Amino acid sequence: MSGETIIVEREAGVVTVTLNRPERKNAANGTMWQELYATVQEVTRRRDDRVLVITGAGGAFCSGADIGDPKGISGDSEDPPLTRMRFLGSVMLALYDLPKPTIAKIRGIAAGAGLSLALCCDLTVVSSTARLSEIFSKRDSPSMADRLGCCRGSSACTGPRSSSISPTPCRPRRPSPSDW
Repeated sequence: MSGETIIVEREAGVVTVTLNRPERKNAANGTMWQELYATVQEVTRRRDDRVLVITGAGGAFCSGADIGDPKGISGDSEDPPLTRMRFLGSVMLALYDLPKPTIAKIRGIAAGAGLSLALCCDLTVVSSTARLSEIFSKRDSPSMADRLGCCRGSSACTGPRSSSISPTPCRPRRPSPSDW
């Protein structure tokens, strides 16, 4: 199931999702979030799918949410901001709760919602060309890595800027509203 903004490839139980808007450095618009959500749901249901890998086309992982998209994150310009953010949260939680291993393969930029997407994965593979940025840190808010705990995303945010793999030896607790 490939879509307008993602490419889905299956081979020997490995599902590779390529975010495919290279002209926008894979900025995620409403269509991409909807296609990604549908793909995660499909991977959850299919027994033959054993692992999910997310990567980006054109030398970038994901430059974040496409704030220039007139339809907004949820795909409906009439949705109020809270509804849009809840939809984005549902996509992230679906990935985080996926009962199969998930891997973010990061080359180039991973910023804002794009980095948050990667941090919802069980494992991150970060190339030496990766540039990571969280908008939260510029607004004095706790980062997604702080919210998720020590395992997920920790070496992607604190490790050396070289090719590395960050194993996740334990599954951290799911964040509660009191963590926000």
